[in-house]
Amino acid sequence: MKSVVRTEMWQEIKRIMTTAVRDVCGVNKMNRKNRMRWKEYLTKRTEEKYNKYKQQRNIVKNMVKEAQNKAWQEFGEKLETVRGWGVATSRVDGDDLSSPVETPARTRNPGMLRFESSKKNWLRALSV
Repeated sequence: MKSVVRTEMWQEIKRIMTTAVRDVCGVNKMNRKNRMRWKEYLTKRTEEKYNKYKQQRNIVKNMVKEAQNKAWQEFGEKLETVRGWGVATSRVDGDDLSSPVETPARTRNPGMLRFESSKKNWLRALSV
């Protein structure tokens, strides 16, 4: 069961990230341009050609970073809306579960989420 959930989550992450990369205007074109600049530099090894390549490389690198950040933001937002990972709004035994069942905690890696859950809330959410 856990491996199926992990596989589905990974597929969702992969889909969101690839969609975000494609949505960023011309990432594929920018990569082509980057390779072209590199080949130009290899044919004529001048400082000017290298600086053009370096400038293009930095543009592509920043575009990829922005796309990744956007994808992680979208994934986090979707994760919060999925039942059991975000705020549970249903009622159990007359109690309102308007507090988060699991709270994401920050880690050293900005892209990684660690979840802390209280056993009581987890069991209550499972019985919904």
